[in-house]
Amino acid sequence: MSSPSVPERGAEHDGGRPAQHDAVRAARPSMPVTYAIMAVCLALFGLSWFSKDLVFEFGLKPFLVADEPWTVVTNAFFHDPTSSAHIGTNMLSLWIFGRMLEPMIGSGRFAGLLAASILAGSAGVLLLEDPYSYTVGMSGGIFGLIAGVLVVQLALRQNIAGTLILLGVNALMPLIVGNISWQGHLGGFLGGLLYAAVVIGPWIRRRRPR
Repeated sequence: MSSPSVPERGAEHDGGRPAQHDAVRAARPSMPVTYAIMAVCLALFGLSWFSKDLVFEFGLKPFLVADEPWTVVTNAFFHDPTSSAHIGTNMLSLWIFGRMLEPMIGSGRFAGLLAASILAGSAGVLLLEDPYSYTVGMSGGIFGLIAGVLVVQLALRQNIAGTLILLGVNALMPLIVGNISWQGHLGGFLGGLLYAAVVIGPWIRRRRPR
């Protein structure tokens, strides 16, 4: 997949910042939101080893959401303590897409995209999942980041074939690997797509040279 980038406007852009400063920034990307979320997820994963009840307590349980509304957010930061692959895959994906998006669109817009995707992922679980199930993991948020990459590439008129292939492979995973919430993935992708189309896409197009 090609990494999206906003073309420079001549020698200077974005408030008169010299273009060479952007080259330094690209070499050492600023990713405070990405790293902070990774740190929280890893810390909670470690904590859940000592208290596995935490995962159930803060996971999203549709039949209890009226009494535990905070779980529509907290579920994303907890992962199955018995599966290092679960958190490993999610954190690697978060780092990859965070590196692609956060330095370019800014930490505020990136945080907004991730928040919208997490909430929409929870909505997908509430609407489509078994009410007596419980769900944890950052996958819904990550699917929203994939949607964000797609919108950015479309705004920059880049080739989206690689992103579509990646999306297709990940969409098929619930058919291959059990115990994966396709409902959360679908909700997260749609939420991220809506946020990116309304907030990020227009911002990218305003900065693109004409």
